[in-house]
Amino acid sequence: MKSPAPIVGILAPSLAAAVAMLLACDCSAGEPVVKWRADPFLVWNQSSTNCGHNFKEAIKIEFDGEVMKTSGWTGTTYDIHLLEPLHADGSGKVSAVSMPANRSLVIKFDPGHGPRPVRYWARYNARCIWKFIPIEG
Repeated sequence: MKSPAPIVGILAPSLAAAVAMLLACDCSAGEPVVKWRADPFLVWNQSSTNCGHNFKEAIKIEFDGEVMKTSGWTGTTYDIHLLEPLHADGSGKVSAVSMPANRSLVIKFDPGHGPRPVRYWARYNARCIWKFIPIEG
């Protein structure tokens, strides 16, 4: 019986190139990326008093309908991947994962398809609820 090694050796680079192209390609029509700035606030009437510092510096948000990228005063960027689709009006309370920390979150979007208030909290510890409020202009 012949060894499959020559065939594997020939196909491996082609397969690797095809996978790399698929990962780099945005094959869905998707929504346009919406960018805005927002002020982060701790929702005091629904949160614990032990939630850390309530930052007042504005953050940048980019949202394409599936991933919300946030970057703020530290320069660190977080990619929050939605695990469920939003409603047709852009609203919804969905599960998400924040990367690179790999934290399970719940995100609640107000209706709309542009800049809008967004709340989030840790899935297994809802004692600290944060709200991003869009900044006008």
